[in-house]
Amino acid sequence: VTFTATPAEGWAVDSWKVNGTTLSGYTDTRYTISSIIADTTVKVTFKKVYTVRFRVVGGEGGQLKGFYGGDTKIATGNNIEEFTNVSSGDTVSFEATPYPGWKVKGWTFDGSPESAYETYGTPPITGNKTVTIEFERVTTIENGNNFAWKLLKNAVKVAVDGTTITIKGEIKASGHYEEDWGQIVINKNLTIKGETGAGTDILDANGLSRIFKVENGANLILENLTLTGGKATETGDAGSGGAIYAKNASTVNIENCIITGNEADTNGGGIYVEGTPTTITNCIFTGNTAKNGGGIYIIQGDRIPVVTISGGTIGGTGTGEANKATGSDGNGGGIYVGDRCKVILQNNDSTGCTIKGNTAQLGGGVYAANKADVSMKGGTQIAVDNDVYLYSGSAILVYNALATAGTVARITVPKDDYKSSTKVLYGDAVGSEHAKFAVTPKGSEHWTVDSNGYLTKGKTAVFNNITMDQIKAAIDAADPSLIYDENNIIKDRTILQGCLVLYKTNKGNYGIMYVTEVDNGTYDGKGHIKFNSKTFNQYGGALLKKETDKVLEGGECFQFEDGGDPGSNLDFYLQNESDGTKWFKPLNTAKFYILSN
Repeated sequence: VTFTATPAEGWAVDSWKVNGTTLSGYTDTRYTISSIIADTTVKVTFKKVYTVRFRVVGGEGGQLKGFYGGDTKIATGNNIEEFTNVSSGDTVSFEATPYPGWKVKGWTFDGSPESAYETYGTPPITGNKTVTIEFERVTTIENGNNFAWKLLKNAVKVAVDGTTITIKGEIKASGHYEEDWGQIVINKNLTIKGETGAGTDILDANGLSRIFKVENGANLILENLTLTGGKATETGDAGSGGAIYAKNASTVNIENCIITGNEADTNGGGIYVEGTPTTITNCIFTGNTAKNGGGIYIIQGDRIPVVTISGGTIGGTGTGEANKATGSDGNGGGIYVGDRCKVILQNNDSTGCTIKGNTAQLGGGVYAANKADVSMKGGTQIAVDNDVYLYSGSAILVYNALATAGTVARITVPKDDYKSSTKVLYGDAVGSEHAKFAVTPKGSEHWTVDSNGYLTKGKTAVFNNITMDQIKAAIDAADPSLIYDENNIIKDRTILQGCLVLYKTNKGNYGIMYVTEVDNGTYDGKGHIKFNSKTFNQYGGALLKKETDKVLEGGECFQFEDGGDPGSNLDFYLQNESDGTKWFKPLNTAKFYILSN
């Protein structure tokens, strides 16, 4: 005999009984007795059941698994899944699985928010219910997140245009396990910033890859971060951009960041910029290395980029602070500016960009390739230990008065360009600011920049423009046999006629003489010299004493700081010998070095 149970809507078979005995676990709607041998009573009991539906809000970001009565169903996309036979008082369990770069935003149970993370169990079911889960994109990466570097990569991958991603603490690539390493590809418009600042919010690639690759058309804003441990290996593009590689991107803006300890096998230890307008504000670049462009490498791509650097520091004199161009022919320790490209060095609100302590074969501070422009504004200063190498056709643009009082940069040109037709400065303010630019000597030739921006070794211009640092460097580097002191006397002072003479005084200060006249027959045969001089403080380069058209007779002594003969700390003596020779005799520890004509 076959029996069929037909539950009403919202009901289900609870159990069957045969002759008073419950059939254990049997809840089918059909029951058959195969062999009747006696009177038999069959009963069915119905129970109230409910439907529990579940889905993913918006259909994106992950999947939702439901578990009931040994059955498992999965809701993905916009699909709605359901359990239709949930007994009154039973519970249903759920497990959420966010896709990479997503996290659980929240749950609802029959429209009411529930507090849960990735698992949820319903209260006893007493009616038809709906469970939903909503996922959201991860926008904060914290130190302590499992595989935080991988999470950041995925968060960037799924982010929508205009998203801001916040970094909290140090996020460090941990190796190949679970792909918790590798460059972060930017192919949209994103802001990535530190929550507190570059001192605590750090992205450390751990030497396993570069940090960011900014692709064609993307915009990247970086704020309040330290980028370190980036490494670009191999040749060409793969070996460029230790921390950041930006090729034909829309823009890159970096503010209040520290770019330190990154390296590239080819170009751009800190950042490689190809065809990408870039703004760098209040940033520090230290300890980055590459064959060219230890700190920053700029080259044209689909367009000629302009890189604007406002405030901040590139390099340093402390241990490990120098950015280095490491190739045997490496150029641009601080910055490499490629053909026709332009870098603008200027103030932030009040402080200019400072470049110091970097190293390279050419252009320790800045290397400017063919027809490149280096604009200097405000309080910008490129330390004298970091020259600006201007390849043929390149120049420094000076549009306005520079705030720095002393030397703002030292210019080096190819040896064949040391000539009066080489123009190294352009701009409206050249006439007033040219004396703030030093020029690397060509051997013993001392050059400077005239008021029109051209190189000159005219004695008046050199005398007017030379700085204490240049004088000291020239004396220190001179062949010792060319240094005149109390043991090496000038026995014919006529050789000083028309010469520029650098000196270190008996007191240790530095200066320059321009000897305009030497005559051995005046003043009743005693002779005289006539000169201009400038003496600088050894500790700060400030002018201590200036002499104009000073005339000193044979037989007289002189001390530069006093401007005469104070009787002590004398620097030289115009000594006349009985044989008629007229000496220029250095006294005490004073030293003199005659510049080449």
